[in-house]
Amino acid sequence: MIRMSATASNRALLGAAIAIAALCTVPVLGHRSLWLDEGVSLAFAQLSLGALFDAVHHMDAAEFAYYAFLHEWLSFVGTRAELLRLPSALAAIGVVPLTYLVAKELFGTRTAVIASFLVAPSFFIVNMAEQARPYTLALFFCVLATYFFLKLLQKPSIPYVAGYAAAAALGILFHAFSGLMIVAHVASVPLLTDDVRHVRLRLFAAYAVLGLALLPFAVLLKSVGMHQIDWIAKPQLADVGKLFGHFIDRADKPTRAIVMVGAPCCLAVIGASGAERRRVGALIVWTLLPILIAFGIFVVAAGLLSFGVLPAVYSGWTTPNGSNAPLRAWLPMATSPFLALATYARVGLGRAPLVVLAAIPAAQLLALVSGTLSALRRRPLGQ
Repeated sequence: MIRMSATASNRALLGAAIAIAALCTVPVLGHRSLWLDEGVSLAFAQLSLGALFDAVHHMDAAEFAYYAFLHEWLSFVGTRAELLRLPSALAAIGVVPLTYLVAKELFGTRTAVIASFLVAPSFFIVNMAEQARPYTLALFFCVLATYFFLKLLQKPSIPYVAGYAAAAALGILFHAFSGLMIVAHVASVPLLTDDVRHVRLRLFAAYAVLGLALLPFAVLLKSVGMHQIDWIAKPQLADVGKLFGHFIDRADKPTRAIVMVGAPCCLAVIGASGAERRRVGALIVWTLLPILIAFGIFVVAAGLLSFGVLPAVYSGWTTPNGSNAPLRAWLPMATSPFLALATYARVGLGRAPLVVLAAIPAAQLLALVSGTLSALRRRPLGQ
């Protein structure tokens, strides 16, 4: 009998998780026509760069970078719906190995493998992956920035400073909510290192580079003002629960979702050791702080932060007046609850947590496969 080494086995498992993510997204990219916001993406991307720059002064200035990227992408591949959505799908697939790397840095290989299988079939991420919008690209660069952030805390290095600043800048350019990721990172520093004074200079250097890189983007947004987003209403407390509903694909069942996500995360904190417990705490900060900041600001002044919104794919995801939109600041760190759940599976009692959590991706995967087959059967001939 040939036995695989632990390293080869982990790579095979990661490859399987990546394959699941690909199977959940790529086959259905062309199964439906473009919806309203995707039509906006296509229309803006077909403009010349000069005309695009003028157009974003009237609408979607915060997504100028995505439209410019899509403009170049379309010049190579054309305007077919599946090719227009392909960058979103590739970014979502790329989130899986990046999540593995982040989890490995925090908790080791076993947790990383579990986390990759939790992320791969996630309804929340797969939905965004099937749309020609910038959300999964922002998520990809946020998770990449988080990886560089963790490496930077461990070892001062110019490549890590540059990598962190570049990834964070790209995340913010693709979705302005990603800026809340930086706040969450800063808040988590005391939980991730005992030598805060030693890392201050490295982080200051990274944020100085980031600020310089984003200066033209900031000038653009300042020149546009706030009128493009003054339609967004104040969020309600119920909207917070709806966000977590997407873990079980039921935005109308927020209490059940909060229990499914929150209880294991709390148990992970209880079951982990001292240093590991602090790292789980950092994940919880990454998950909740962007929501709390966005909620607090929008309660005071609706429309101040929401430079981009997620499409309302499911009924109940957003209210007609868009009050759910500002709370989607959760997007940039959407994988952190999965990491906390994976940690719970590793530190829990016996094998029961693994069995319980295995039901989540298994159920989502079965539903996605069923939906994919149904969509392909309904696909018109010749497409």
